This record gives sequence, C-alpha cells and structure tokens, in this order.
Amino acid sequence: MFTRITTPFFSCLAAVVLVSCGGGGDGGGGNNDTGPCSALKIAGGEGCSSPPSALVAVVRGQFNCTGSFITTRHVITAAHCVDAPGQVNVETPTFIAAVQRVQIHPQYDPFSLDSMYDLAVLTLGSAAPVSTVPIIQSVPVEEGNQVVAYGFGLDQDGLLWEDRFIEGEDALKATYLDVTSVSDFSISTISDGSGDTCGGDSGGPILLQAGGSYGLVALVRSGPVDCVEYQPFASQNTNLQVPSILNFVLSAAPGTQVR
Repeated sequence: MFTRITTPFFSCLAAVVLVSCGGGGDGGGGNNDTGPCSALKIAGGEGCSSPPSALVAVVRGQFNCTGSFITTRHVITAAHCVDAPGQVNVETPTFIAAVQRVQIHPQYDPFSLDSMYDLAVLTLGSAAPVSTVPIIQSVPVEEGNQVVAYGFGLDQDGLLWEDRFIEGEDALKATYLDVTSVSDFSISTISDGSGDTCGGDSGGPILLQAGGSYGLVALVRSGPVDCVEYQPFASQNTNLQVPSILNFVLSAAPGTQVR
C-alpha cells in the first residue's frame, strides 16, 4: 500500500526554477507572504510557478528528492534519499553546491520502509543565497489541521521535474493536505482527491500556518504506491515536533529558527 517516494534522477538538467513566494491560500487566494503558491496538486495538476525560495532539489546519484533550507548552510530532507555512499548535491537556479557533510538521525533504520527517524541534515561548505524556513514548535499539529506540501516529484502524467522544466512547465508543485492523525513520530495526511505526495517528493516540507506565516512541522516520508492515480490512503510524514527529532536537527544545524 505504501512506498518510499523517491524517483530516478536524470542528469540532463542543471537547475530548477525557484523564485520568491507567490500568491496562494485557501482556494487559490490569500496572503502572498503566508499562502502557498496556490491550492495545487502534488501528483496531478498544475505546476507551482511562484514557489517559496526556501525549497531546493536534493540530488543523490540516481535519486531525486526534495528538501528545504533551514539555514543558509543546511538543508533538511529524508534520510532514505542520502543513506547510500556517493556525492550529494543541492541545486537552486543560482548555484549547484556539493554537500560537505551528511548527518542522518542515529536512530534511522535503513532497512525499514517507514522508519520513524527518516530525516537527514545536509551541510554546505558556505552560505547559499536563499531564504530559510523555520520549524514550528509553538503550535502543535493536530488532527483536522490543514497543511501544505511542496515537492519536485511526479505529476499526473508521471513526469519528473526535469522533464517539466525542459518542456517549459513549472517544476515545483504544491497542495493542501488534511491531517488525519498525529503520533510521537508520524503525521498522517490525506488528500481531498486533487492530488497527493508522490515519487520525488520525499524529504519535502509539510508546513503549518502559525502566527500568520507557514513553518515546517514534518517531512514527507512515504505514500501510496500508485500515487499518480489518486488513492484514498494516508501518507506518512516524519514529525519534526518530537523532541528527539527536533534536538537532532538543532544540533546538526546551528542557527535553525524555531517558532
């Protein structure tokens, strides 16, 4: 029913389009500073032409994943994207940088398809010219909340972000998801039928609105096997509000903002 949602990476593309945060909000309207670019579909729908600049593509060998800058030198993503030997790079429209250090949560289980500690912090050699996203701690995620997901994964046609970019389409996607349950280590979300996280969205941000702006509360971990075709199954996301997870992130990425 569930699978890790990485996808093969094809090296024909050097960068993706990432610009400042655009409009969005419930139903496609809303505050430009707080809303996602629009109420779009992760696996099935339109692209996100004005995504937040905090997002990056995280590339490791044959896999393509999504990550977020939590400081100008640190990207957070899923551990299963970077748990094999080999060079790891992060990319934005203005630079491609090799990762100098990969720190995987010490309790991550690489042999589990749904490890509760599936997260890693990537460290660059120097600061990147990007915006960063805070981690939300002041407002707990609860069942019934609406959250936002961004990702570079598969679309409704099964195309990767590289293919969309080459064809002149928007590489990044966004969607609203509903929180169905919250445990110590997982936040379950489900789509309303308009799309869900899919291959290539692993490690991408799950954001909650708190205090007028969005911040990280979870990372995409796993979802339905046939996610290109909508299935009414919940996706599982690593809960960043858990102390043992948050403390690891703060230790690996000094300067991370917590709100």
